[in-house]
Amino acid sequence: MEENKNVKTEGTQEVDTQSKETQEFDIKSVLENDEFKRFMESYADKRVSEAVKTTKKKLQQEYEEEKKKSEMTQEEILQQKERELYDRELKLEKIQYFKEKNYDLDLLDFVVGGDIDMIQEKADSLISTINKVVEKQVAERLKQGYVPPANGSKTTATESIGLKLAKQIKESQQYSQEAQQQYFK
Repeated sequence: MEENKNVKTEGTQEVDTQSKETQEFDIKSVLENDEFKRFMESYADKRVSEAVKTTKKKLQQEYEEEKKKSEMTQEEILQQKERELYDRELKLEKIQYFKEKNYDLDLLDFVVGGDIDMIQEKADSLISTINKVVEKQVAERLKQGYVPPANGSKTTATESIGLKLAKQIKESQQYSQEAQQQYFK
């Protein structure tokens, strides 16, 4: 058992010695260490070669795209320009149709199609679907006992804050008048 104690003691002494060495860490010795230098050079080489590879890929892709554009015939370029013009005109017609029908312009991007007839059909379908959903929600609220205001204002069937405050003021005035009458009797 004494031997075990000595071993434990020796083990802790070694750990203490190692921790002291760690505490006295010298950065210069690490930087001058040949093994550390080789590791850092290897790591830097790997990172640089990865960066070169990705840059090379990007440049190759850009080159291919530009080459493809330059090889396009005049006819293909003309077709592309015509398509862009047609798409722009179609969008303007779609905007005009939405304005004529008083549809919300925020819904423009939700309606796509190849020609104006298809766009009009899809827009009408979208609006009718939205209206059905709204009507369903309104019907559910009415079933739950919601009573819309009769005068068309946005207040609910419950009293508005202004009305509640007015009633409170009136009650406090009545209370103060009664208190004055009792006091001055």
